Amino acid sequence: MPGLSSSDLKLISNYLATRKVLIITESAIARPALRRLCGNFGVKTTNILVADNFESAREKIRKSQPQIVFSDHLLGARTAFELYETLKQVYPSRLETLFFVISEKENGSLATRAADEEVDALILLPFTVEELDTAFLKTLSAKMMPTNYTKLIEGGKALMEAKRLPDALKAFRFARKADAAPVLACYYEGLAQLQSAENQAAIACFEEGLKFAPKHLRCLNALFDAYVVAGNHAGAYSIGKTVSREFTVEPKRIPQLIRLSLANGHHEDILTYYEAYSRLPGNQSDATLANTIASALVICGKQYLNNCDSRKAIDAFQKSENVSGGKPGVMKEIVISLFAVDLLDAARAVLNRSPDEARMSGDVILAEFNAVTRTGDDATVVELGTGLLEKNINEAVVYESVITRSIALKRRRSVIEELVVRACSACPDRRETFEKLLPTGYAGTQ
Repeated sequence: MPGLSSSDLKLISNYLATRKVLIITESAIARPALRRLCGNFGVKTTNILVADNFESAREKIRKSQPQIVFSDHLLGARTAFELYETLKQVYPSRLETLFFVISEKENGSLATRAADEEVDALILLPFTVEELDTAFLKTLSAKMMPTNYTKLIEGGKALMEAKRLPDALKAFRFARKADAAPVLACYYEGLAQLQSAENQAAIACFEEGLKFAPKHLRCLNALFDAYVVAGNHAGAYSIGKTVSREFTVEPKRIPQLIRLSLANGHHEDILTYYEAYSRLPGNQSDATLANTIASALVICGKQYLNNCDSRKAIDAFQKSENVSGGKPGVMKEIVISLFAVDLLDAARAVLNRSPDEARMSGDVILAEFNAVTRTGDDATVVELGTGLLEKNINEAVVYESVITRSIALKRRRSVIEELVVRACSACPDRRETFEKLLPTGYAGTQ
């Protein structure tokens, strides 16, 4: 190999001779190239394993325990990072393994995520033989001759696993001095502080780590959780915004992010989380998450109505309807909200799509009636109100409106008196109010 002496090649070959490799890629170019790479550097043919999907790869990692894995970034609905978690369960120390992520697209978010997850290298397609060899040898060299910083980090992690927290903290503090940008040392020291129930000390560690790498995903997530525990909702909200802007939002975090956005008065963020939810594969969503999103979108829509932005409100309500599948409770809230600001046409359009449980709800019926009393003429209010009374919807507000509007229309006194009697019978606690509605000497003309 160019640039390698025979003694170098022998060292590499001896190192790889006892190691197993797992390849999981759909690329017709990458698979044979990776086989060639491994064979050229001393991996035995019988030790080169291949998997076709995530489940098969995970099973082979558990049973065959390969130390080197090349994996496509996207594995159906799963990712290489999930597969890496399985490898770390088999080999807790990174010094024992090499994990490569293969991707056809280069983007900052993927590269940052790969670094944060301590993936050994990101391999971009298409690649040349020389590029592949160089990436592999560079990574292999770091494992065969790890830096003091790496050894301190891995040693500290082993001490954490053994519950020797004071010793682990010392190792991570030493590691901080062994690297110019010791974000991982800060991160793991923060985790050790959390295990020691020192939340504020952990926060200080995570904040320090982010000074070296502001987009370090695991530091961000850990600081987010620590802020929540500390009751620092503004800080947690700020971190959550950074994560949602820079990375794909984890489904499990969406409800918490929604609560923080609402608590901090940022209802517009709900649309961001709706978009994140919409991009989730079907197997990562569930009814509870859908209900949370739908309810949050209703709140978002109401806030837009408060801000006199009906267009955005209706859009948020439409999204809520879609997420909930038109559930009665959601449709009811949407309709009532629209009637409350006198958007009768929009409310009735939603009502026409609603199930009977929502359409026949007393709250919805009264919301529509109240909207009509604010916007309709006397005859319209009397007609709608009379129809409700005939259906035995004997609400005080309906009687009061029908009576006052009937008087405005100069209906016969006998009609008004009959309405007052019925109103007093249905709502005896409002008798005095009803009896005062009919002016002394009123005769009416109709």
